[in-house]
Amino acid sequence: MDLNQRLERAADESEIKKVLSNWAYARDNGDWDVLSNCYHDDATMNISWISGPASEFIEQSKGMLAKIKPDAFNKHHVGDSRVIVNGNRASSEVHIELISRMRNDVFEFDCLTWARFLDLFEKREDGVWRIFQRTMVYEKDRLDAVNPDQVPDGYFDAMNLDQYPPECRFLCYRLCARAEYHSGKIGIRKTTARRRHKMAGRVTPISGLPAFGVILTILVAVSFAANSTLAAIAYSYGANPLSVLTFRTSAAALTVLVILRIWRVPVNISGRVKLIGIGLGGFLAAYSYGILGAIEHLPVALVVLTFYLYPMLTGFGAWITGQEPISAKLVIALVIAFAGLALALDVFGQSLSLIGIAMAAGAAVIITVMMLVMNPLVKGQDSRPISLYMLASSTAVIIVLDLIAGEFALPQSLPGQLAFAGVGAFYSFSIIGIFVAISKIGAVRVSLLMNFEPLSSVILGVVLLGQVLSPIQFLGTAIVLAAITFAAFSKGETG
Repeated sequence: MDLNQRLERAADESEIKKVLSNWAYARDNGDWDVLSNCYHDDATMNISWISGPASEFIEQSKGMLAKIKPDAFNKHHVGDSRVIVNGNRASSEVHIELISRMRNDVFEFDCLTWARFLDLFEKREDGVWRIFQRTMVYEKDRLDAVNPDQVPDGYFDAMNLDQYPPECRFLCYRLCARAEYHSGKIGIRKTTARRRHKMAGRVTPISGLPAFGVILTILVAVSFAANSTLAAIAYSYGANPLSVLTFRTSAAALTVLVILRIWRVPVNISGRVKLIGIGLGGFLAAYSYGILGAIEHLPVALVVLTFYLYPMLTGFGAWITGQEPISAKLVIALVIAFAGLALALDVFGQSLSLIGIAMAAGAAVIITVMMLVMNPLVKGQDSRPISLYMLASSTAVIIVLDLIAGEFALPQSLPGQLAFAGVGAFYSFSIIGIFVAISKIGAVRVSLLMNFEPLSSVILGVVLLGQVLSPIQFLGTAIVLAAITFAAFSKGETG
């Protein structure tokens, strides 16, 4: 590294440390403009009492600070820090001491909490370093009476601290039980030693995650599966892939627009990012048509199963393009998955539609290319407005195809019409649900739980469509599902 590079690196590290100091000062003194400037608009927080957007953290902090009594004291002390810069991205670890004085009943206490902030920073188009992800790791805390002689024996025993994590039990008690902040709206999410993970390290087990995010993601996975199953029902009553796809994407685009307005998410993004979203809409239309078209020729379970090879194909493609290294586990999973898929499709037995197989496999390839193209182009950007432009562009492409092909066909009876409407409803719920789930438990965990989709497709195909697979196909399906899950968790463990 030459002198100019070292100077640039030192300047970046200095700017990041300044953000860390500004954050503590602004949080403790209620300087909300400075605090907001420490975060990117799409930044997320994961601390004891909130897991979600940083903007929500700031809004709740305003209320908390307003409730502090004049004689109370609350300060964040920023200690030693370590910053690692890699281009326009960086990670930091800083030691934090949270010092606060509180009054319970007639007694005063000093609460001291030791913790670490694990931050991910990005320097985006404006050239300013800001936080886009923060996780707080709690180490230990203590509670001391200001006047110990005044506190009666057994007072601390009555606090029932066993209900809280041992590393931050007094902090939790302070927030939940009798603290000056208590408003009835703050909920402490229990943490355990298993949550003490590095930001670039191992994924927290599903059991340690917020229940709402986990349940929502599973519902989203089932909803995606139901979407495909309902499409098959609509086909049986006269609809076709283009009509289903037109309604599905237009309904989702309108729903996303309304929700983003309600959430007050800016949709007027930069011209470059907007064009990227519009361009990606073509990929979205192509892969969506591949999936829905394949359902006309194959059982839903086999279509979804074939399509779900795309996460492994994406990992393999990222290695080929130099975006990410490849692991031996991923290669093994990919080989096993293809072997299982060969059994599931019964390539050596009954004759299945080659057109259906080609469309499902083509959809997997298209979405793989889309992910590989999209990843470097939109990294660090808010995905919500980009998704809106993708859906709008996809809808426009599909409408043009409708006009050219002239094959728009609606279901001719009530069951088909209900299934047709359900496609739009379930797809819209799935798109919005993904946004919310990611804000609660993160993208990696969501991707792990989305493996419920192919399993749900198998179940729904049997229950609602009567699509019975042969024993050899069930074996192949089980092998593919196992390979998908293995690959997902293996990738998650390495970041």
